[in-house]
Amino acid sequence: MRLTILGGGTAWPTPARACGGYLVEHGGTTVLLDPGHGVLVQLLALDPVPRLDAVVVSHGHLDHCADLPALLGWHAGRPGADALPVLAPAHALDDVLAAGRSAVVRRAADVVRLGDGDTVELGPLTLEAALLPHQVPTAGLRISAAGHVLACTGDSGPCQERVTLAKGADVLLAEATWADRVPAAQAWFLSSARQAARLGLAAEVGHTVLTHAHPDQAPAALLAAARSEGAASVLAASPGLGLELGSAAPAWARRANRDPVQAVPAPVPPRRAR
Repeated sequence: MRLTILGGGTAWPTPARACGGYLVEHGGTTVLLDPGHGVLVQLLALDPVPRLDAVVVSHGHLDHCADLPALLGWHAGRPGADALPVLAPAHALDDVLAAGRSAVVRRAADVVRLGDGDTVELGPLTLEAALLPHQVPTAGLRISAAGHVLACTGDSGPCQERVTLAKGADVLLAEATWADRVPAAQAWFLSSARQAARLGLAAEVGHTVLTHAHPDQAPAALLAAARSEGAASVLAASPGLGLELGSAAPAWARRANRDPVQAVPAPVPPRRAR
């Protein structure tokens, strides 16, 4: 299973980083997670541009779904395109689809409700959902294939359900909006890099990828905070970063209009034997 970061930011896109945006590929099936602000541009910059089999939206905040109407318009224009399955919690997409409503968008999307405890088969990928604490209904995801697991926290505060969701995953894609301390008013529905690192350790994951960084949070600060908690195998999400689940040295870079697989100078260490 392959994970490619298309964005990794939050709040608003910057010249260096779109919001959300994660591509999961395995066995000829390609799923896009959280097409937030700027993600479609990053997707179209890949060479070759992937053909999507489904889109999954963790929740209805715009940094996770703003590009969905444009994405659906693009998808509808591809030769032979069928309606694209779009999975999301109930009513999560009502506002964004209403804002981008057109006959093209209506025909392009097959919206599927994603509820707590639901399991969905997307080709060879098995997706399990768990609703986690946030301002609006938010789905954490556990995606598995061929014995490997990718866990995604979505936006959520610390809770036991996240540990259960991530238990034993090869890769944990963990929301880390802030490096050290979450503002008090946000503490129940967002997390820090320190908390993401603790989650990875508690769940005994192979590698933790810090994502959803606020624009004023430097990647180096996020990594330093996570490593201060004892997390050794941790990366900061950045556009083009990829991980091959199950590989001894899984990190590589995927860039626009280049060979999609290039070695990263300092690959993360292999997952320890258990």
